[in-house]
Amino acid sequence: SLLIPDAGAAWFAWGRTPEEFLSYETRFGAHDHATERMKELRLGVAHQYQLWTPSQLVKSVTWNEYMAPARINDAIGMRVRADDRSLAGVCLHRERARDTAVPEDALAALHALKPAFRAGVSAWRRVGGERAGLAKLLDTMTDAALLYDTRGILSYANPAAQRTMPVGGDGDRLREAAQKVAWAVAAVARRGAAGSGRATLEEPATRELTL
Repeated sequence: SLLIPDAGAAWFAWGRTPEEFLSYETRFGAHDHATERMKELRLGVAHQYQLWTPSQLVKSVTWNEYMAPARINDAIGMRVRADDRSLAGVCLHRERARDTAVPEDALAALHALKPAFRAGVSAWRRVGGERAGLAKLLDTMTDAALLYDTRGILSYANPAAQRTMPVGGDGDRLREAAQKVAWAVAAVARRGAAGSGRATLEEPATRELTL
């Protein structure tokens, strides 16, 4: 399971999930309980038996109302604070318990991965903030503006573009021309990055499109 700041649902899981009929709280409540326990114990990486002893856990609400119904066994995970103090986390578990030993090798691996995970989440948050700021700026423009990513794929159109872009054949021709410009600029950027590390624009980076 993965916790990403500002995601639609706080925790989400991928892969085989036979308990999809369970409520969100039942499926992921154990992770929130573990997060609170890790905070109390000042642990950034932990196995379930570092948070509770086996005898404590089996009698707890965490086990009986969340972990057992969701088949969470041998759980291990980490929590990090991004540069903006938002919380992110990862939890790995088995559907069937194997033993009560704390896996020191798995803990060591997560400790080694923790700095990279934190850096990745922080970068993702910064990019998201910059993109949101750019979107707000484009929203205030009275002229149509189309934003393309580094692959030349349209990622955002401001409200003015949605209002003023023509429909029918004229609109199709304008969108096609804009797409070609985006692909050309993206190709130049990729060539520059693959070469000296700096994009030397052999083709115009901008072009005014009119009908």
